[in-house]
Amino acid sequence: LPHDASSTLFVDGLPSDCTRREAAHIFRPFIGFKEVRLVHKDAKRATGEKLVLCFVEFMDAKCAATALEALQGYKFDENDPDSYVLRLTFAR
Repeated sequence: LPHDASSTLFVDGLPSDCTRREAAHIFRPFIGFKEVRLVHKDAKRATGEKLVLCFVEFMDAKCAATALEALQGYKFDENDPDSYVLRLTFAR
């Protein structure tokens, strides 16, 4: 495991209208999944799109690392060529 590994993942790249349920559907199949926390913030950018902060909790860092490796670059909508793409890191 990397030295910065933790049991919580930070997920970037979710669409602004993403629900907790939609995010949970992506991560729930992974062993050790505990919960998804989603925070919607008003964006500072001119686009006006809300910013979505997503944290996914696992039983331990090994389970989190497995999900991170499997889902890095995951396309949120496989039928949309301009789909959002997930970027995962270990939360600090």
